[in-house]
Amino acid sequence: NAETDGVFRSATHAAEFGERIEGDRILGYVEALKLRNPVTATSPCWFVAQAVEDGQAVEFGEVLFVVERGEAPPQPEAPIPAENGAAAIEPPRI
Repeated sequence: NAETDGVFRSATHAAEFGERIEGDRILGYVEALKLRNPVTATSPCWFVAQAVEDGQAVEFGEVLFVVERGEAPPQPEAPIPAENGAAAIEPPRI
């Protein structure tokens, strides 16, 4: 979550879905008052998604990343089965 209001900036080496993230890895930055405040993983986890775009204004407490804790990596969500012959619906991306 954002620890201050500012503009979100992605890290130069962005994490990928399912990648193991070690504690203290910098995932991105929130620029505020010409300072780059790093956003880090606070403990080992699995990367799921980045919730904001590079250059997006963010507010204090706003979710920036989705991660999972645990031993096994996250699994991609399967499409929701279609009803009455309609096309399958893809789950929303965060």
